Amino acid sequence: MAEIILVLIILAPALLTYFLKSNASLGFLSLCAGFITAMFATSDIQGLLNDAGVWTDFSQINIFLILVPLVLTLILSRKSVWRGPLFILQVAIGLGAGAVSALLAGPALVQAGIVNYTDSGIWTELSKAQTYLVAGTAIASLAVVWFSGMKHFRK
Repeated sequence: MAEIILVLIILAPALLTYFLKSNASLGFLSLCAGFITAMFATSDIQGLLNDAGVWTDFSQINIFLILVPLVLTLILSRKSVWRGPLFILQVAIGLGAGAVSALLAGPALVQAGIVNYTDSGIWTELSKAQTYLVAGTAIASLAVVWFSGMKHFRK
């Protein structure tokens, strides 16, 4: 069961990118922004929610802040990338974003008791390759954003 959930987390961004023709580069950057927000604001958000009478677990907020920006960006950027070499690169970036999202959300999923895949063979291989996954996906995402036809308007 744990490996199935892990595979779904890894494949979901690539599948959303493929079927919705979404911009996975922006999705990966949203994932990074969500992770930074989770690292710096989770305790404050938990305090605000507790003051409002909504009890939430620290790890549940982390999962939400890490995964929702990625999924929302992929949904909102639908039909922004068309077939061709750039589309294939976008799907590959989506796969990288899925692998990185599994790495980032993994500890929170285990802490929340949702799943425990730390003994999984897939998790072990992801952990070994995390530097290459993060760096490769980041470089590819930034290259696509920088060099894919940004329009400059003259005054």
